[in-house]
Amino acid sequence: MMGRPKTGRNRLIDNVVPVPLGLLFCRRGEMPLFFLRGQQHFHLREKPPFRQQNQCIDPNNEENPLMAGIKSTMDLVMERAARMGMATPEEMRHEDNMKQGMQSTVAFLNGTAPSLNEMLAEFAGAEQESVRKGMLTSLLRNLFLPRDEDGIARIERAIRGLVELNSATPDIGSLCREVQTIALQYGQHRQQLYDQLKEQMRMQIEQLLLRKGMKPDSLKFDPTTEPQFKEQWSRLEADLDGQYGQALEQFKAQLKAWLGL
Repeated sequence: MMGRPKTGRNRLIDNVVPVPLGLLFCRRGEMPLFFLRGQQHFHLREKPPFRQQNQCIDPNNEENPLMAGIKSTMDLVMERAARMGMATPEEMRHEDNMKQGMQSTVAFLNGTAPSLNEMLAEFAGAEQESVRKGMLTSLLRNLFLPRDEDGIARIERAIRGLVELNSATPDIGSLCREVQTIALQYGQHRQQLYDQLKEQMRMQIEQLLLRKGMKPDSLKFDPTTEPQFKEQWSRLEADLDGQYGQALEQFKAQLKAWLGL
């Protein structure tokens, strides 16, 4: 006996791949964007890989990649929950004090607070170690390759804060000055390459105009808007970031080890 022909809605339902509860990941208050199936991620607006109609997945089969992915995800969730559940009151206070230290550093980096040591002195003696650790963590995160004058100023202030919090350790100050040198050299080298490429591109455009019988002086053009300039500059900048970035990360790793972070 022939069944009732499937409507568009029935065919749509047949194509839906069941998603186990707990595999939809989204931020609070947002619609889910994707789900995890085995070791693969699928966007909800995309169609998952085709599976034959008669092919079934045994949920009790531990070798099943889908079940392996479910168990792996659940293991991570359970481990994190266990760590949170086992946190002692002292550990929770330590985390809170670190957050306060990081928040205090924002005012110093923005130039609204003159001294980190003065802010540190406002905390109780038992809290100062954790607060100081939060300050140092925030300062290290603000050591980066600057793209403008504001970036350079922020790095200099971060280094000043690191030296201030470690005034009794001369090696920290010396290492911080090395980091500052790398940041300054990067900014100078970056600007030099940019200007050289801009001038080179300007000369090429002028020669092209002359060959066409046009006077370059009568035309106003910006070489940096040319696609060829953008392509070459993107490549040069990526190479420069890789070289200086590697050196910067090495010094930051040394600082992090010496600071006990």
